[in-house]
Amino acid sequence: MEVDRSIRSGSSRILFDLRVPGGALVPLTDGNGTRVAIGLSGPADNRDLKTLTALARFLAQPEPEALSGQLSAALMPAYQATFDVVGVSRMAGSIKPVLNVVRADGAPPRHDLVGVAPWIFEAPATAFAGLHDDSGLAPLARMSAMTAPDALSSLNGDKPLVDWLKRVGTDTDIPAEFGVGVLQHAFRALRHRLRDSDLHDLVSDGPLGNIVKVISDSHIEGLDDIRSFDTNGGGNPVPARIAAQVERYARACAERRSDAFVNDIVFRTGLSRADIGRVLTMMLRAAIEFFVYFRALWSHALHQQAVNT
Repeated sequence: MEVDRSIRSGSSRILFDLRVPGGALVPLTDGNGTRVAIGLSGPADNRDLKTLTALARFLAQPEPEALSGQLSAALMPAYQATFDVVGVSRMAGSIKPVLNVVRADGAPPRHDLVGVAPWIFEAPATAFAGLHDDSGLAPLARMSAMTAPDALSSLNGDKPLVDWLKRVGTDTDIPAEFGVGVLQHAFRALRHRLRDSDLHDLVSDGPLGNIVKVISDSHIEGLDDIRSFDTNGGGNPVPARIAAQVERYARACAERRSDAFVNDIVFRTGLSRADIGRVLTMMLRAAIEFFVYFRALWSHALHQQAVNT
C-alpha cells in the first residue's frame, strides 16, 4: 500500500474497510473485533486545540495487538508536541475537550493523559465540572463536595495510607464520603470495569496487562490494608494493586509532584513514558473512585497541615 503524502503530510490515521458480497463496505477488524487502523507519522498540521482533540480521538480507540502499537507510536510525538503548546498554561480548562473525548461505543477512551500532562490531575475539582460520563472522568467533579475529616495525619509520616485505613475501620465520626462503604463501592466498580468493559485488557496476558504487572508489582506499603475493603475480591490481588497505584498518583497530585511520580516509574521500570502514561491513564479510569477519594483526602490533609503550621 502506498499513501500520497502530498495530500496529507501531517499526522493522520488510516482506517480499513472490507467489501463484502453484495458490494457493501464493512469495517475491517481483527479477531477481537478491534478495528484495524494504522497511523501516519508527521508533525501536526496545526498545534491547536482542534488538532489535539482530533489526535486524542484517534488514540482513544483500542489497537489490534498484531500491529504492536503502531498507531500510538506514529501519532504520539505529534500528540505530545501539540499538548505542550495547547497546555502551556498548565490549566485543565485549556485542554477540557481532550478530557471530554468519548468513544462511539461508549467504552473507556485510551488516549494518554497522565504521561503527556500529569499536571492535569493536580487541578481543583471545579476544573472537571461538566465532563461526559463516558469520558470516565466525570466523578472528578465530586471532590468539591467532600467534607474534610477532622485531624488528618500528616503526609510527611512513614505510612499515611496505613494510618488512614486503620482509622476508617474504627472512627464512626468520619464523614460519609470517606467511610468504609465508599472504599467497598470503589472496589466493586473497579472489578466491574475490569470484568465487563474493555479495560479488561489491564488484567489480561497481553501487552497492556504486562505493563500493569511491571508498574504494580513493586512493594506497596498498605496493600493488605486497602485490600481488606475488597469484600468480594477472592484471591486475586491485582485490583488492589491497581487501586494502590492510583492512590499513590492521587497523593502525588495533591502534593503537586505528579510529573516526578511519572518520571520515577519510567526510571524504575525502564518502560517508555508513552506506554506508562497510556496504561496509568487507563488504570485511573478503571479506579476513578479511588483517585477521587484519595485526591480529596490528601488535599484536605495538606490544607490542615498548612493551617496548623
